[in-house]
Amino acid sequence: MYNKISDEIARGHYQKHFPNNRLSFVGRYVRNIHGQDANQTRFCITEEADDKQIDAIVIDDDAHAVCAVQSKEKRDALVLDAKAFEFRWEADLPS
Repeated sequence: MYNKISDEIARGHYQKHFPNNRLSFVGRYVRNIHGQDANQTRFCITEEADDKQIDAIVIDDDAHAVCAVQSKEKRDALVLDAKAFEFRWEADLPS
């Protein structure tokens, strides 16, 4: 599975839109796990200087959920890992 994911993020789309393998991995995660299209995926990535180590935020209005994605790159093992923290809200909250 690792080789399949590595091959996929090494191809054009991810390398074109994300500056490194870690963010390419996060982009692939957001697209494949959360079902976001290419534009939504780029919008979800939060890679900035003061992002509190959160790499992506996915807001799913239909499921009433917000998912924060944090990734770590372990260089000695060449492994990428993503943790997702999901928060849900009730459908009938007042506007």
